[in-house]
Amino acid sequence: MKTSIIILTHNKLEMTKRCLESIYKHTPENIELIVVDNASNDGTVEYLKEQQDIKVIFNNENAGFPKGCNQGAAIAAGDNILFLNNDTVVTEKWLGNMLRVLNSSDKIGMVGPVSNYCSYPQQVSVTYQGLDELEDFAREYVQTHEGQTIPYPRLVGFCLLVKKVF
Repeated sequence: MKTSIIILTHNKLEMTKRCLESIYKHTPENIELIVVDNASNDGTVEYLKEQQDIKVIFNNENAGFPKGCNQGAAIAAGDNILFLNNDTVVTEKWLGNMLRVLNSSDKIGMVGPVSNYCSYPQQVSVTYQGLDELEDFAREYVQTHEGQTIPYPRLVGFCLLVKKVF
């Protein structure tokens, strides 16, 4: 089973690099990376052109978030699609845990994680002070909350895993 990860960019090169590095470090699952760039002018386009393992769509103008997501989904070969903001840093077991929940029932169509920076109810309080402490915090949080799921009527789209139905 493959998951297509779709990331939109519009500038923010350093955030994009950090996001991709965290995916490479913490994602043993079978994935394909798709980046849709909305006319970046800060070196993001040049960086993405150098990447060998990423499918990239380059828009000549900022087509907006919804259209960019649709463009990425249209070329996705995965069984599931994950929409991920480029300012997100993922941690150990991030995708595996979400896939486990997504595939635990035919009644589940989408899942999302908790975060330190999103709206309630997915927001959690954190004790770390910087990214260098994030991984230890996340590891402890996952151990403490292993297997817990909470049904929500809405999910924040910063990281959203959905079953591919088209």
